[in-house]
Amino acid sequence: MKYYAFRSGLGYNSMIREGKVYAFTGNETLKYILETNYDLVEIMSIFRVHLIPMLYILGKYIKFKKKYKMPQDLLRRELGLIHFVFN
Repeated sequence: MKYYAFRSGLGYNSMIREGKVYAFTGNETLKYILETNYDLVEIMSIFRVHLIPMLYILGKYIKFKKKYKMPQDLLRRELGLIHFVFN
C-alpha cells in the first residue's frame, strides 16, 4: 500500500478531498487519478522528506526511554518542586 495526499491547483475538486491521505494498491491508480484530474498536485512526498527523519529521531528517543526507564517527573524532582512525605 502506498499513501498519497493531494492539493488542488484550481480550488475545489469533487473527486479527491484536499489533504486527506489515500491508500492506493498500485501506481496505476495514482497515474489514473493524476491524468483525469490535471489540477491535482501530490504533496505526500514533501511530507515524507520532512517526516522520515523526525520519525527516526523519535524512534531513537523511545528506545532510549524504554532502555533506561527514566521517570516522567525527573526534572521536577531535581528542581525540588516535588516533595515526598514518608510517615
